[in-house]
Amino acid sequence: MLRADSGSPADRYRSQAAQSAALRFYRTSRAYPDQGTGHPNSYQLFLERALRLTRPGGRIGLLLPSGIATDRGSTALRRHLFERTSIDSWIVFDKRRRIFPIHRSVRFVLMSTTNGGSTTALRCRSGVTDPAELHSGGEQATLTIARSRLESWNPEHLTIPDIPDTAALSVLTDITDRVPPLSAPGGWNARFGRELNATDDRPQFAALSDRHTGLLPIVEGKQLAPFQVDVRRSRSGIPATAAAAIVEPAQSFARHRVGYRDVASATNRLTLIAAMLPAGVISTHTVFCLKTAMTDEDQWCLLGLLNSLVANFLVRLQVTTHVTTTMMSRLPVPKPPTAIADELAALSRRLAETGISEAPTE
Repeated sequence: MLRADSGSPADRYRSQAAQSAALRFYRTSRAYPDQGTGHPNSYQLFLERALRLTRPGGRIGLLLPSGIATDRGSTALRRHLFERTSIDSWIVFDKRRRIFPIHRSVRFVLMSTTNGGSTTALRCRSGVTDPAELHSGGEQATLTIARSRLESWNPEHLTIPDIPDTAALSVLTDITDRVPPLSAPGGWNARFGRELNATDDRPQFAALSDRHTGLLPIVEGKQLAPFQVDVRRSRSGIPATAAAAIVEPAQSFARHRVGYRDVASATNRLTLIAAMLPAGVISTHTVFCLKTAMTDEDQWCLLGLLNSLVANFLVRLQVTTHVTTTMMSRLPVPKPPTAIADELAALSRRLAETGISEAPTE
């Protein structure tokens, strides 16, 4: 990421002028019109430059981080690829065999495209682990997904899920055709958002100790497990008056609410991890919390659905390293009938006490 606010204070001071000048150029020079409004990533700039420099009919082959398929900041680049190029191959590599000296959880896309024309259907392969597979054909593992289908899944950002096989494609298609997104007014109409920012709001934090009473414990994403929050691991707190100046108490620490971990990976055992944050605690930016008003029973039911293997499966098709609120807003989540909802709510309450390791297996 190209940003001037990361690293130590000394690093930030040294890099701020250069980074700020570079960001100003990328955003105002008109040489990079397909960049989003957030902090750009160098791969996004590199891809756009390649697209601008390649003649009509010329071909491009690049290794790109898998964020090209799902990052919100790459939306305009994806539309450019579909509308102004003909994508020849889209192959998603897993790093389990350490092809490059980077973390094993990082996936990347091998993309080749012809500059000009358009792409009405994407031919893609997923789960490739060995470069030798590129020479073996692998046609049986190639899926063809119509652009119209991709747009129906996410019309705003045109994300490209990492679909491993035809069975997964069939499941995803069937669910999205029948189940409304989490944010749909006719469904849950749920919206998630952040509470505190660990960097911007840190001056208000204080260490939790016997000398500091009346502080709201601050919860981080690493303290969340499915259905449970370990508040005992909180090391910092914030006065309620200071927290109320940052977030609306009725939407945050004045009530219990569903929250989920922001940082995740499709290579982890579980990718979507949600829990019920109790009243009297507040979270940092590594947790996204429910902002929509809901009854207790509805929240407990929703918590059970978000921790289901089905929701986990659907999120894994799109996640890179963060489960964003945009991704969650598009997640298909059914609103079950009252009898089933009550049963799910009761199960969620029980698992919040016992944890999933003690869950019944029948």
